Amino acid sequence: AHYQQGMTDYLAIALLHHSEGVAVNAELDVTPSRHLDLGQLHLAARINLSEWKNNQNSKQYISFIKGKNGKKVSDYFRDFIGCQEGVDGP
Repeated sequence: AHYQQGMTDYLAIALLHHSEGVAVNAELDVTPSRHLDLGQLHLAARINLSEWKNNQNSKQYISFIKGKNGKKVSDYFRDFIGCQEGVDGP
């Protein structure tokens, strides 16, 4: 998802899972429902597009979330994003 916060443009990339559940519709019937399970959000990155475009020397424009158990970002997800681990982390 591309979004802007203040004057800064960001690109968010996440691997999302869904869960099956139920919902109540306008007629008060219980119906099957799918929803995003943010409790299962283990892989996500945020790219500061403004920093990437405006500061060619910066290497601090990508940030990741860690899984609940504190594991580092999976190699395949980093490879998918196309970045290296631990470059000039703050």
